[in-house]
Amino acid sequence: MQLSRQTILKLIREPISDTRRKLMFKTFLAGLFFIAWPLSASAEWTPAAFVDKIEVDTDVDGLAIYYFHVQSGWGAASCPSATWARIQSDAIGSGAVLSLLMQARAMGVQVTVEGQCASPGFFTISKASML
Repeated sequence: MQLSRQTILKLIREPISDTRRKLMFKTFLAGLFFIAWPLSASAEWTPAAFVDKIEVDTDVDGLAIYYFHVQSGWGAASCPSATWARIQSDAIGSGAVLSLLMQARAMGVQVTVEGQCASPGFFTISKASML
C-alpha cells in the first residue's frame, strides 16, 4: 500500500492531540529512564583511607589481580562492608593504579579510589587518587 503525496502531507501537517503528545512524552521519559538506569549504578569515589596491605594474585589465565586492603573498610556507600579493592592487570591503567597505591602505602599517604561494588567484600577499582 502506497500513500499518496497529499495523504503524507496531511499526516505531517495534522496537529498532534494532547493525549498523543502526553503519550509520546511518557514514552520518551521511559526510554530515557532505561537508557540512564545502567549509568545510575556507575562508579563512585570512596572516602580517603590508608592502604595497609597490598597483595598480588594470578588467575587461571595468567593475569594478575592487584588487591588493596583497608582495615576499616573502603567506605563506599554501595559496598559498606568491602575491606578489599581490586583491579585486574589487563584493565586500562592498572599499572598506574598499582604504582600510585604502592607509593601511597610507602609514603603513608591517604588514597581514594573510584569504582563499583563487585561483591559484598570487594570493590573494583577504575581510578585512584593520592591525597
